Amino acid sequence: MTRFDVLDSIPLKGLFSSSSEISLPSSYAFVSICSAMAFLFRQISLSHRRVIVPAFICPVVLEVMESCNIEPVLVDVNLEDYQISFQALRAMDLSKIGGIWVSHTLGMPTDVEALRHFYKGIIFEDCAHGWGTQSKGRPIGTQGDFSFLSLYKQTPNFSGGLLWSAKHDFQAAYTDCPEATFITGEKWGALMRLSIFPHWPLDFLRRHTPLPPAKDKRSHASFEAIRASNVIKRLFAYGYPTLEKNRSKLREVARWYEALSDNRYFILPQLSHANDRASNFRWHMRLKPDISHLRDPLCFELRRQGIFVDRLWANAPHNNHPHAKLLSQSILNLPIKPEYTQSDVRFLFSTLQSTLQKLL
Repeated sequence: MTRFDVLDSIPLKGLFSSSSEISLPSSYAFVSICSAMAFLFRQISLSHRRVIVPAFICPVVLEVMESCNIEPVLVDVNLEDYQISFQALRAMDLSKIGGIWVSHTLGMPTDVEALRHFYKGIIFEDCAHGWGTQSKGRPIGTQGDFSFLSLYKQTPNFSGGLLWSAKHDFQAAYTDCPEATFITGEKWGALMRLSIFPHWPLDFLRRHTPLPPAKDKRSHASFEAIRASNVIKRLFAYGYPTLEKNRSKLREVARWYEALSDNRYFILPQLSHANDRASNFRWHMRLKPDISHLRDPLCFELRRQGIFVDRLWANAPHNNHPHAKLLSQSILNLPIKPEYTQSDVRFLFSTLQSTLQKLL
């Protein structure tokens, strides 16, 4: 039976992979991107302790910055591609900004090359959603000063984040960081995603559990720099070749999704350039503004039917920036898998639209 879930099972074989090598020079693997951020911000000197951040962002990004005595400055985003608004940036005084954080949200590319034309300072690229994303034909993460990539969002894993920089060598400081044990730094609940466990107990609980409230609750936690365990690195090394192999199939499945997305209710994101490419690790679209209030009830009703979608950044710290606020209330992040057939996709969209129509 086809599973429609944004969570992937973790292959048991990956735990015993013969390789834990991540073949990306000048990269440093941590237990999470948060851990990688904490490491970097304690290693570099910024001209000013204020960093611009898109207002549609995971709130933990702000938490890490604040824990490192960096003040995040929120800027609104574009509705068309979810990326930080260059128009808003150009209207700002950037002379007292220590850096700009760009997030290639949901695998949609930010044009870092264009940003470089009017901002000469440090650029941090958040590529957590972006294995396979290209901006003007170039892989994302290659034009910023520092890039962060996920070791678990596109390949089944417990967690993990990668810091990469072509211009800086952090090897000595990285070696001094403590290394995670098997599960240190990860959530114990993630063990339930191992392929040896049946899906139905977890699915049953999720189907009968209400959606959590979308509130921006800061933990004010301190974040430690902890190197990724060999388990994390082995799982990534095991899954990455499969990810590369599946990209063309994901693009084909994404075309089926696009063909079935009803423009009476949904708005699809738009790429800015002909040779841009989204990662397609999830299928994302947003409800039209006049029905955005139905997003959470829709997600809940789909959940009861065994279709698990994600309200990406429903708790975004948007600070009432209008576009970011609307995205936090309207985005649907749907599961997409290379093994899905056209029949699977038709079933998914038929269920999605019939459920929405009952709520209208």
